Amino acid sequence: KEIFEIRPNYSSRIVGSSAYLIRGVAGASVAGGLVFGGYNQFGYNPLVMRLNGTVVGWQPLSLAGAAATYFPPNGRIYIFGGHSSWESYNTIYELNPSTLSIKTMTAHLPMPVAGLSAAYYAPTERIYLFGGSNDGGISDQILEYNQTTDTLITKSAKLPSPLANTAAVTAKNADGKDRIYIFGGLTDSGYSSSAILEYN
Repeated sequence: KEIFEIRPNYSSRIVGSSAYLIRGVAGASVAGGLVFGGYNQFGYNPLVMRLNGTVVGWQPLSLAGAAATYFPPNGRIYIFGGHSSWESYNTIYELNPSTLSIKTMTAHLPMPVAGLSAAYYAPTERIYLFGGSNDGGISDQILEYNQTTDTLITKSAKLPSPLANTAAVTAKNADGKDRIYIFGGLTDSGYSSSAILEYN
């Protein structure tokens, strides 16, 4: 007889595919067909993996809760913030998918943060970051990263309420215009959000 162990919080199956990650992870970030970091019952993970489970590299740190997004103008992936087992980070990394090399950018987040979301917005050629959390609580901030100048600014607009662990994606609205949509998240009162927000 076979013995199966079910771990509901650590799924290693990619739905709709026969591929499996090399290990089950939670809190990983995904962009450009690559999976970054995450954690499981054995600790935090520094690996960079393809969606078929192949390990192709390592992050400078073992991170979970980072935000990763693909930047089409230069074909690079940018990774923002995240946390380890002992602290959060304000670092921005750039990964070159062709060489799998990672470098640390000069710009950094205004504070260490994890659980933020990120989306590339083609009309401005900027990356926008939403919310997140650290030891000081959950944030309502919206940040704009300019890859060309490697600078980051805090926008005057804010989320309607503090949110962490949201998902963000760029899509066209009913008028055919690009917008960023932010889904769900965890509120500063500890409850999950059912909101869908549109950012222009």
